[in-house]
Amino acid sequence: MPNRSHSRGRSEGAGPVVRRRSWRRVLPVAAALVAGLVVAGVWAHRILPWLRPAPEVATPATPELLDPDVARLVRRSVAEAEAEPRSADRHGRLGMVYEANALWPEARASYAAAARLDPGEKLWRLHLGIASQQAGDVAEALRVYRQLAAEQPSFAPVHDRLGWLLLENGERDEALTAFERVIDAAPDSPAGHLGAATVARLEGDAATAVERLQRALELDPGHRGARYQLGLAYRDLGRQPESERALAAGLQAEIRPLPDPLSDQIAGYAVGLAARMERAEALRRAGRIAEAAKLLEAALATHPENLTLLNGLAAAHLSLGELGRARDLLSRALEVDATSVETHLNLAGWALAAKRPQLAIEYVDRALATAPRLARLHALRAQALVAERRLDEAIASLEEALRFEVRDPGLYVGLGVLYSTTGRWQAARALHERALEGWPDLAPAHLGLCEACLALGDRGSAREACDRLAALAPDHPRLDELRRRLDAAARGTG
Repeated sequence: MPNRSHSRGRSEGAGPVVRRRSWRRVLPVAAALVAGLVVAGVWAHRILPWLRPAPEVATPATPELLDPDVARLVRRSVAEAEAEPRSADRHGRLGMVYEANALWPEARASYAAAARLDPGEKLWRLHLGIASQQAGDVAEALRVYRQLAAEQPSFAPVHDRLGWLLLENGERDEALTAFERVIDAAPDSPAGHLGAATVARLEGDAATAVERLQRALELDPGHRGARYQLGLAYRDLGRQPESERALAAGLQAEIRPLPDPLSDQIAGYAVGLAARMERAEALRRAGRIAEAAKLLEAALATHPENLTLLNGLAAAHLSLGELGRARDLLSRALEVDATSVETHLNLAGWALAAKRPQLAIEYVDRALATAPRLARLHALRAQALVAERRLDEAIASLEEALRFEVRDPGLYVGLGVLYSTTGRWQAARALHERALEGWPDLAPAHLGLCEACLALGDRGSAREACDRLAALAPDHPRLDELRRRLDAAARGTG
């Protein structure tokens, strides 16, 4: 009979043996627990959603009002989503179609469905925030952006959008934090510096704003938004000449959010005429005329009689020097509406490019019969008259243009040049001085003023205008000539 006490003693004395046996018992339990947690995770993230009802596929509220191209794309995308109602990608793609064509409530519903089906995909959640913001639900957009930003500290697009929306709501401290994260996440982009500079300027710290904006412009020297904000900061500092130059360089600037991986795809879904025209105009402003023409040509296939499209496309081809294609488009535009002022204006531009100024005058005169107060027509007529060497008539046309449009600096400069060309130096001086009252940094006006003052014997004013031109445009091709003339006038040899 075994000695139980001895056996018990050996068990109690064999500490390491007992521990090993304990782990052998525990390990299967732990493994089962881990396996259970894994299964639970799979259940929660993959299986459980399939037991819930599939999200409803968003459809347009007013399908009868859609552009035909948009309607076709929407029908196809809705059918694909309805065929796979549990596919986050299908709902997300439908949301992209809606977003591209500014159908924001439908985009919001589609992105919400995609985010519900795949909560780990940050892009669906980002664009849910964008659609909510565009649909007017700022509180929901902020909630989505904030949550995503907390989870994705290196995802610059969400911090950028959060920063600007916070700034609109007056929450400057949090906005600055968001823009600082943009700088950390996208150090080669000017976006974060632009946002942080805007916060600094609104807080009254214009000097810091200038520093940040200068950094933004080092990264992207052509950034118009940064130029415009720099002009505002200089103005706050009382640096008026620098402010005016920067503001002029940043005219028509738009603050555009940082692109994200879906941006290009979404742009490709912009098949509606309005969306395409807007995109083409943005490309034109950026100097990407060939891309704008390509986009409009695609739209023309389904809108062959749209007058605005025909004229916009013709103007693009004129800019590219493709006169034959421009003429064909304008001929079609005349068939659609033989009285269109825009068509005749573009035809005049075509005739000038084709070196047929008399024909350009005829086209302009037809348009003036309908729109006698349109300054652009009078200016174009003056241009054609100059080509015909009919300078007095050209002067009369530009004077008429200025009657109807006093905010165009080009009209002042053009008329001033014609006054100078015909020896009307006092009138030229007065006109350039008038232009500089409204646009102090208008380099061509300083050039014209210098020439007029030289001709009138006012060397002091001429020197002052020349110095101002040198400050504004130090590489101007006429500077050396003007300086030589000024020196010769000072020596009494000019």
